[in-house]
Amino acid sequence: MKDRNAKVILTILVIYLIIMLILFLPNYLRNKHDKLYILSGTFVKIKYENGKWSNITDSNDYKLKEFMVYENNQYKGNYKVLLSNRFYLYDSSGTSIDYEGPLFAYNGTMKMDVVGIETMDEISEADSYIIEQLFSSKGITYNGKFNLFQKTTLDVDNDGQLETIYCINNYYVEDAPDQVVSIIFMNKNGKNIILEEKVISVDKIYEEPSYEIHKILDIKNDKKYELLFTQNYFSEPEKECAILSNLTGKRKKINNFCD
Repeated sequence: MKDRNAKVILTILVIYLIIMLILFLPNYLRNKHDKLYILSGTFVKIKYENGKWSNITDSNDYKLKEFMVYENNQYKGNYKVLLSNRFYLYDSSGTSIDYEGPLFAYNGTMKMDVVGIETMDEISEADSYIIEQLFSSKGITYNGKFNLFQKTTLDVDNDGQLETIYCINNYYVEDAPDQVVSIIFMNKNGKNIILEEKVISVDKIYEEPSYEIHKILDIKNDKKYELLFTQNYFSEPEKECAILSNLTGKRKKINNFCD
């Protein structure tokens, strides 16, 4: 009787293990073999290999390889790239390609959708109200002046409701208040959700980092969006580094490439 019970338990365990392997092994193997290489601006060079994210340290990962290239927020085409102190683009015949705006490029086996974000000079009354309420909640003086104002609106969690994502900075404005801020936040159903922030005294603006959004991404085309932004230092532009965060769920950092 004991042997029979043991065989039943063992059979159940084997069946359970087989089911788990069927459910999870394909995704595990796919993640291990998926690759993604991202170049953005002058200094952002990151990759996903062997199931983990890291900075690109070997130029052979991208040098003269074909990437999907975006200029500003528009798809420009597939080009071979070089990246040193700037992007160099070449078509299939080796002809150099001109461009004017900032570039973003990626390649790899992993599918991805790219969503741009607008850098704007003027702020609407609705945006101004949202930002003023946010500043007030933090005890920061609001004067409506920014040296960086970025905004995009999309349905980040596929619930049928649009969310607005902002990135604002007033470190270097004229008549800056005693406390200044660089902040990325999302307005969802009238509630402001902080994604990253730095609130500092105005005399620290050349020592402390600020933030700027590069792109919103849909890695794997699963309608679960990710935020790619950078941490920057005014006096040391070469220290620019990337941070990749989830925009859904608990909105945790996927990887901090600054560490």
